[in-house]
Amino acid sequence: MSNDKAKMPLRAKKKLQVEHDITHSALQLFEAKGYNSVSIDEIAEAANVSKGTFYNYFPVKEAVLLKLSQNSINTVKEAMSKSQASENPVDMIRLCLHYLIDDIFMWRNVAREIATINITNESVSSLLYSLFIDYVVDAQKKGIFRNDYNCDVILRSVIGIYYIAVFWLNPTTSKEEYLSQLDISYLFILEGILRDS
Repeated sequence: MSNDKAKMPLRAKKKLQVEHDITHSALQLFEAKGYNSVSIDEIAEAANVSKGTFYNYFPVKEAVLLKLSQNSINTVKEAMSKSQASENPVDMIRLCLHYLIDDIFMWRNVAREIATINITNESVSSLLYSLFIDYVVDAQKKGIFRNDYNCDVILRSVIGIYYIAVFWLNPTTSKEEYLSQLDISYLFILEGILRDS
């Protein structure tokens, strides 16, 4: 991606930088003060842009959360494309869940707000589904997952684990403990979708 950025015209690079400054400033403010306690004026000031510039990039404050979510999912997608950890789709789904949590763990207070918005946002939901669909389809083709369940039902179950995990996020829980709890939930769901041997 840095190669792509190097080839970009200067104006496009500046736009990306301003967008990054706004989302990064918003993320820090949301994490420190809570989403509902942060105003657009505060975000603009922290990002060193005018309120009008903020609105050029984001029509409403909620759009910043959606952008943060899209960025997170794209980061995980990129990591997964580079990962050759396993040929087993069950392991790859678990790895994907871990990457998602790794990416949001440092801003777990904001993650709940983002998840709440994501659930009702079709474009983000589709992006999240795209992380898992190939692995679910592969698991069904290989006979690992039950074929009598619709792929979409399995996808919703896996993504449901992610959303449950996001709402579990607790500032006092270590990442290791948290990922262990996530694995237990995943294993619990797997019991219902794994094909009987």
